This record gives sequence, C-alpha cells and structure tokens, in this order.
Amino acid sequence: MNLGTVLCERGDLEAGISILRQAVELSPERFESHHNLGIALGAQGRHAEAVECLQRAALIRPAAGAAYFALGTSLQALGRNEQALEAYRQGLAGGVDPVDVHYRMGSLWYEMRRLHQARGGLERAIALRADFPEARNGLGAVLLELGDTTGAIREFATAIGLMPGFADARNNLGLALHRT
Repeated sequence: MNLGTVLCERGDLEAGISILRQAVELSPERFESHHNLGIALGAQGRHAEAVECLQRAALIRPAAGAAYFALGTSLQALGRNEQALEAYRQGLAGGVDPVDVHYRMGSLWYEMRRLHQARGGLERAIALRADFPEARNGLGAVLLELGDTTGAIREFATAIGLMPGFADARNNLGLALHRT
C-alpha cells in the first residue's frame, strides 16, 4: 500500500494504481488501501471506479471524513450532484477542513444554478479563510449572476489581489466591468 501511494504521489499513477489494487486484494478490510486507490483513480478521471473504492473505504471507517470528501468529488464529476452534496456533508461531519467543504459545496450549488445556496457556501468558506482567491472568484461569479455587479467586481478584484496571475478572475472582472 505504501509503495502504491508513493508511486501515485510521484506522478506514476498507472504503476501506483496497479500496486494499490494488489494491496486491496491482499487486505480487503484495510481502509487506507481502498481510500488511496479511490484518490488515485479520481486523479486519473476514473470517477466511477473511484466511487466504488471510496464507498468501500467509508463502509470500513464510517467516521473518515476524508473518504467522504473524496467521494463527493468523484460523485460531482459524474454529475451525481445530490449524492455529492451528501458526501460533502458527511466529510464535514468527519472532520474535513470546513473551508474546503464549504467551497466545494458552494461551487457545486453554483453549477446546479442554486445561486443563493452557492452564495452562502462560498461566503462561509471566505469567512473561515479570507485569503482564498478561488472562493472569492466563485462568489464574484454568483454575485454577478444575482445582479450585484458592484459586489462581483469587489470579489474579482480581491481574488486578483490575492493571486495576481489568476486568469479566470481577470476574465470575470472584465465581464463584470463590461456590464457596468
């Protein structure tokens, strides 16, 4: 399991996944093997397989927030949005950094066009970590959709101030300024 994890961390996902599959076969009750294999499969974009591994990991260790958070990410990639939201909630209950959870949930609500919920999630993430440029950019996009151009401009400008090379925030700022 450790060898497979190290190979994945070094960027050799194929070899790492192969070794992690062997680890799962040798110790099917081991949380870490299923969890790490799920993370690696998700990194390769193999989200359906990742979901299976991460669900097994969560069954083995139901209080493991990290498994639920990773599960949420793969479910979201598969368009299984309501299940992803529930997995993120379980990740939060399991101790995952609330900044990350609120950001992911806010971003997902934005994708789902649930703008007021998106705003709330992104504002919670920013309240916990004000220097989070991606959350600022996301909140700016939500505000722009809600018709608050001034607020959107403020958030895009803040995101750029935090990360000057943030191309998406610069593009979004241009779009917001065009609307004024």
